[in-house]
Amino acid sequence: MDVPAVIIGSSTYGIAMTIRRRLLADASDYGDGNWLSATIDFSIKLFKGSVPGNIRAQELVRFYEQVQKLNQTLAGTAEFSTMENWFGITLSADKRHCPAPP
Repeated sequence: MDVPAVIIGSSTYGIAMTIRRRLLADASDYGDGNWLSATIDFSIKLFKGSVPGNIRAQELVRFYEQVQKLNQTLAGTAEFSTMENWFGITLSADKRHCPAPP
């Protein structure tokens, strides 16, 4: 089974957010049931690291929607941040600096 992940960049220069499991799988409450256990792996040339933490499903959905808009317009930003502020990233695009499609 494939593990759900969000990957930005490459294996030598990038970030991968891997969703491990639902934190409270038996929760019947909407708020409690949407916590996910995740690991953030990052690599910047020779510097590599891994940080475990909890995120909310809504944070991923919001980021996905912003990335879709960023990809369509090639302008603006897409921001991901956790409710507890332990991780955040901002992607930006400027269509004036994008190469023309082939």
